[in-house]
Amino acid sequence: MGDSLRKIMHIDDEDDIREITNIILSSTGEFEVRSFDRGQKGIEAISEFRPDLIICDVMMPEKTGPETLEELRKDGVQIPLFFMTAKVQDYQVEELMAFGAQGVIKKPYDPMALPDQVKDMWKNL
Repeated sequence: MGDSLRKIMHIDDEDDIREITNIILSSTGEFEVRSFDRGQKGIEAISEFRPDLIICDVMMPEKTGPETLEELRKDGVQIPLFFMTAKVQDYQVEELMAFGAQGVIKKPYDPMALPDQVKDMWKNL
């Protein structure tokens, strides 16, 4: 990838989560982050932004995270996707992974640890 930033699309309906996540990941100098408050807005921006990774909330109005992932896959988009959720019981994580996610980030997350967590999960794809 050379000196180019890795592109992350972050989809979450909560303004504060989007803002904190964007600031934390962008501040590393390794990621370009674009945030969207709805799954449909993220889907519509895929071809223009061309992210390397999608981080998506599970519980959102209009289109849930799993519904967003389902539509992306139906459209042929194979970009790795990590769900971000407070529902992190083992069976819930297993369900999200079985649905097609490549990882699950637990909410609330430690902002200072998030960049390394994302990099570690990404490295293991």
